[in-house]
Amino acid sequence: MWPSGTPGPPIGPTSGLRRDQALIIDQLKLQLDTTVYRMLMSARSADEFRTLRNELFQKYVYLSASIANIVKSEFSKLDLAEVLENAYALLQQRIESDTVLFGGSEETRQDALYST
Repeated sequence: MWPSGTPGPPIGPTSGLRRDQALIIDQLKLQLDTTVYRMLMSARSADEFRTLRNELFQKYVYLSASIANIVKSEFSKLDLAEVLENAYALLQQRIESDTVLFGGSEETRQDALYST
């Protein structure tokens, strides 16, 4: 489970992955968490958040796609769309309920929800 207030990537279960695949996903997830953390924690205003989002979005997409491709290759019978939908719903729930990263800034929270 992710630490409170820190969103993680949309990935499926890793228990069925080979050890090397799970290690690769862990490294990609760390890069993804760092990217998201930088975007959320560095921005001091909604404008700065949007600037960082524009700068980091491509990296976020590449890392997410890499993780998804590894998971998809091993879980071909698993409904990947359902896994991603559930992961995004969890991410949305965490962003909406977070009281640490967004404080009182509803505009920044809405930007984060839009970015997911």
